[in-house]
Amino acid sequence: MSAIADLEPSTELRFRGPFDHVVTSILKITNPCNSRRVCFKVKTTAPKRYCVRPNSGIIDPTESVDVQVMLQPFSYDPNEKSRHKFMVQTMYAPEGEIDLDAVWKANPGDVIDTKLKCVFEMPDDASAASSAKSGSALSSTTASSPAELAAASQPSPSSSSEEKTFRPATTKPQSSESASPPSSSPLATSEPVGESAGVRQRTAAASTTSAAASTSSPAPLEATAQQPQRFPPAVVLVLIVILAGWLLGQLVFRS
Repeated sequence: MSAIADLEPSTELRFRGPFDHVVTSILKITNPCNSRRVCFKVKTTAPKRYCVRPNSGIIDPTESVDVQVMLQPFSYDPNEKSRHKFMVQTMYAPEGEIDLDAVWKANPGDVIDTKLKCVFEMPDDASAASSAKSGSALSSTTASSPAELAAASQPSPSSSSEEKTFRPATTKPQSSESASPPSSSPLATSEPVGESAGVRQRTAAASTTSAAASTSSPAPLEATAQQPQRFPPAVVLVLIVILAGWLLGQLVFRS
């Protein structure tokens, strides 16, 4: 079956370093048909190493979509060959409402798969490409033994661990040891471990003592000032009676 959509690039995705940050490569998918829509879905053998946006969708006739393939940060080894691959699945969209999750299972025979390989290159790789090609022919003729040739053809441990099956690409980064930044370690100290523990214990005891002292300290003066002393009502009543009797006696004596 002939290709349903045009891919640009068509065979490989190039990622140009340095790789201590996210590196993006653009994959352009074009629908050349004038009358039918095209469904697409992107898969990869390393879903934890890439974010793809959008990773699926529908392309109208004669329209195109720019897919961002974002490589997550990792430690680049120039001697390691990238074995990551991408696969773009395309098929003509059925008429009417479309369920993108179900359409691929309903019509598996109409799906067209196009595979692309990933190429990692540093800024100085382009200038060294010609010399690397000429040197490869010379190195292949100077192998010391068949054992060395067999060892050279074996994949590196890291590349052999990569998944060989294609899985749906994700739109968000996933947790991965290669992409996660190194965890921060505590500051080094010249004090022995035992002594540091003793200092922490003494500090904790001092803070506890200061907290207890703060709770038992006297309240501020303005909060503890005593109210003016007041006489009981009975005493006040007796004083009023005595004063009234004294005033009455003065009036009688004068009259």
